[in-house]
Amino acid sequence: MLLAIDLGNTSVKLGVFDQGHLLLNSFLDHPNIPTIKAYQTWFTPVFKQYGIKTIRIASVKPQLRHLIVKALAELTNIQPTFLSSLSAPNFKLRIQKPEELGVDLLMDALATDQHYHPDAIIIDVGTATKVMAIRDHGFEGVSIAPGIMTSFKALNQNASLIKTMQLVKPTDVFGKNTVSALASGIILGHIHMIEGLIQQGLKSLGFRNVPVIITGGYANLLLPLFSIKVIHDQHLSLKGISLCN
Repeated sequence: MLLAIDLGNTSVKLGVFDQGHLLLNSFLDHPNIPTIKAYQTWFTPVFKQYGIKTIRIASVKPQLRHLIVKALAELTNIQPTFLSSLSAPNFKLRIQKPEELGVDLLMDALATDQHYHPDAIIIDVGTATKVMAIRDHGFEGVSIAPGIMTSFKALNQNASLIKTMQLVKPTDVFGKNTVSALASGIILGHIHMIEGLIQQGLKSLGFRNVPVIITGGYANLLLPLFSIKVIHDQHLSLKGISLCN
């Protein structure tokens, strides 16, 4: 069995796969003070329940890799494989500097190519919001913007009169109080940004009727607000990890 680990900026996700089938998935927000013990406690039931033979890790959080590795080392003798832009050699990267591509984006793209369509748009809404395109079994490019909570925290830190830490679903375009005004500006604004990027991107690539896949921690918040059809796949990156060698 395969243990797939997606080590992100805000949280870490894991999935257990048996011959390509996802048997278990879980996630853990990074503690304020990360420790080996915290990750080990999370991993322990997985190794007790499943006969893990292989471990693959896709990481965009290099400062926590050593904690993850040490936590795993106390539970198993299996050496984890860290994935990179070279981990999917049959998937073409049509970008200027492939080594700069976040491995999480590559995993999203690889899973979309295999499970949905070789031509598609992918939205990944996490610490950053990424809108990317794949075509003909290859990665075409990506647009990256601050994520929903990243934008919200930045506004709280830099706007003296905005002190609320509430972020709720928007009800009106023009909010009647600070909370509703922030919900409109940040969340509805995010939707319009994403849809605008998609529309312009589809036109530039000559795409018609391609699937739009959304993944990431804030997908559920955005899903009801789209004016276009989107497919939600919360396990996209884990599925991509399972497809690598």
